Amino acid sequence: MTQEKLVEVDSSLCLAEAEKEKLPHLYAHDCKWYAWSRKIFGSIEKIILVCGANQTSKSSAGIRKNIHWATDRKLWKILWPDQYKSKPYPKLMFWYLYPDFTTVDMELETKWKKYLPQEEFKNHPYWGWDYDPVLRMIKFCNGNIIRFLTYGQKSSRQQSGTVHMVTIDEEMDPKRYGELAARLTATDGYFLKIYCPLERFSLWRDAFECIGTPKEKFKGALKIQVSLRDCLEFDDGTPGTQTEEKIKKRETYYQSEDERKARVDGQYGRVENPIFSFFNREKHLRPFPKNSNGKTYRGVPPGYSVITAVDLGSGGEHNHPAAYLFLAVSGDGSKVRVVYCRRLDYEEIGQETTDGDVYEYYRKDRDRILGSNFPVSQVYDHAAKDFGLIVERNGDYFEKAQKDRVVGENAVNTLFRYGMLVINEDSEHPEYTDSEKLADELLSFSREKKKSNDDLVDCLRYAVSAASNFINWSAIESIELDQMPVIIEEAEIKKQDDASDTTRDRAWKNYLGEREQRNRKRTDSLWQMNRDWEIYFGMRDEY
Repeated sequence: MTQEKLVEVDSSLCLAEAEKEKLPHLYAHDCKWYAWSRKIFGSIEKIILVCGANQTSKSSAGIRKNIHWATDRKLWKILWPDQYKSKPYPKLMFWYLYPDFTTVDMELETKWKKYLPQEEFKNHPYWGWDYDPVLRMIKFCNGNIIRFLTYGQKSSRQQSGTVHMVTIDEEMDPKRYGELAARLTATDGYFLKIYCPLERFSLWRDAFECIGTPKEKFKGALKIQVSLRDCLEFDDGTPGTQTEEKIKKRETYYQSEDERKARVDGQYGRVENPIFSFFNREKHLRPFPKNSNGKTYRGVPPGYSVITAVDLGSGGEHNHPAAYLFLAVSGDGSKVRVVYCRRLDYEEIGQETTDGDVYEYYRKDRDRILGSNFPVSQVYDHAAKDFGLIVERNGDYFEKAQKDRVVGENAVNTLFRYGMLVINEDSEHPEYTDSEKLADELLSFSREKKKSNDDLVDCLRYAVSAASNFINWSAIESIELDQMPVIIEEAEIKKQDDASDTTRDRAWKNYLGEREQRNRKRTDSLWQMNRDWEIYFGMRDEY
């Protein structure tokens, strides 16, 4: 964390007490601040992340900061020195993003209008303002603008040109951050994010939970974590808005410890009822290995068989994106690796995808990454009938994926449980593979939220199901079936076509098959092709 850079409210204003009440963004609440909220308001760090409990007034601190920066002309040369070296001076553009426009309208009425300049100051040359309800923007008399946007808008629908400050209220999907950061680069602008940690997006979580480690995100940013107990008193020692009695009462409202941690302590917890309960980021998200020369090896290890899976998604801007994944299984079937995965997020590729587009993206990545090591099996979500026709006309061959959720989720969870499956990540070039996105999906995928962010998870299920005959299940066959992870409700099993007499045990047994089939002998050529990876690279496999 960098040394804090702070600015103070202009002390030369010399306003009477009655006039101060009309500039509430500066003087509200009898000029009382919490230590952490004063830090948010006064800091001029380029990136500020605020992770906090509900009802701490953390959003109000961000609102007041935006109004202050849009109206205090003495700050502009300090904040954007390169752009104020010569006239004409720029008109500053502030973006404030909320989850949806319903939230925008509510926040405007309940918070923004409470802190915007009042009465005669509403027509002041610098503090004066007016609100445009059509464009949803605050236009200041000094020419600056605060515009309200939502996470789901296309960048092409957002105002083009420069932006000098971006504020995010609540947890935005990280896939939008790159686009916003790129816009701020042109102006050397500022980024402020204020949220309660209810989701588990790795970009935001690792910023706080991995401080001081190689996985830490936003190193050097100002990071502030706020609990309700940080609101017991203001920084002048007078009582705050919270009391210990109020906090203890609120703690009884939440059914789980994880929700209490997020809403009261402002800390991350675990997802309730996770389906992939045995996935552990530290254990299963592993860097690509390095060879004896210290160079990262991103290919498929010799002797490994490759199985690929494609999920076609819905293709639209607000729908589920397409995804694909490359799974590698060692010759003896004891090691399984996700060597590459990609999710075709609309915000990254900039267009809607047809089945033909998805096949082209997949084919290019397959040829680039696998080369002559052609997959032994390629499977796809056969709900997308056009995809099957497209690959057939291109002389390619795909099989229909095994989509049984009971089978796929059990298989994936079991591989994680016994340390047989890892996901390779590229710490040097994180954009190489979408391993972080896959990890986010695995961590956030729960019984309550089965259809959110499951695109890469579906690919993993399909690939593991297709790899069944290549995986050596004998290492775990001594485990009793009732010890297998329970990851799906009985109601879900009944949805299967043959579910009239299906149970978890029956689904699992049918999938693994008879012992003789699971342990069928490999051909001599396959065994000759399989070399020990540790000997080949002169290293030991750590897991």
